[in-house]
Amino acid sequence: QFTNSVEAYDFFLKGRRQFNRVSSVGNQASKELFEQAIKADPNFADAYAYLAWSYGRDYLFEWVSDPEAALRKANDLIQKAIKRNSRSNVVYMAYGLIMVYQGQHAEAVSALEKAISLNPNHADSHAMLAFILNYSGRPEKSSEVIRTAMNLNPLHSYMYLNVLGQSQFLRSRYGEAVKSFSESTLRNPEDNQIRLWLAASYA
Repeated sequence: QFTNSVEAYDFFLKGRRQFNRVSSVGNQASKELFEQAIKADPNFADAYAYLAWSYGRDYLFEWVSDPEAALRKANDLIQKAIKRNSRSNVVYMAYGLIMVYQGQHAEAVSALEKAISLNPNHADSHAMLAFILNYSGRPEKSSEVIRTAMNLNPLHSYMYLNVLGQSQFLRSRYGEAVKSFSESTLRNPEDNQIRLWLAASYA
């Protein structure tokens, strides 16, 4: 079950809007909103999952003074999410990403495969699997999976292009990567990580 609370869902949607900015300011705002969603519905598993993901970003991008503490918080929250709803593909999508941050690539791939089995048409789960496959040294497979995600969601976010660009970069297709990262940057100028990939592709 998702949530029966209109208030919780409203906070959740507002939180995702801030989360999708992929910036330190947006991430902090998203955490506050996801916490409000959980306060409105303490059993809202997807809100726990996104809050865990937000703390995971704090760790990854070092947006906080103690990144390791943020990762521990992410681990705690994702376990709470699983406990509340072990049938949510969003929960396993977030869980997989947090496993990547800890270098547990096989566990991460397994989590995303479970997410896709729970909801085969959820494009973001396919995109997350593609992202994880890049970090697992499987860019060829990642390229196939991200194309599947793009087909499922033709109006996909800039992150899909980022994942595609990483796959192209890792396969030494730097010209193609430049195009993907350039378009991704245009869609979200706030995400500086893409500029690093773009600079590396030009180099």
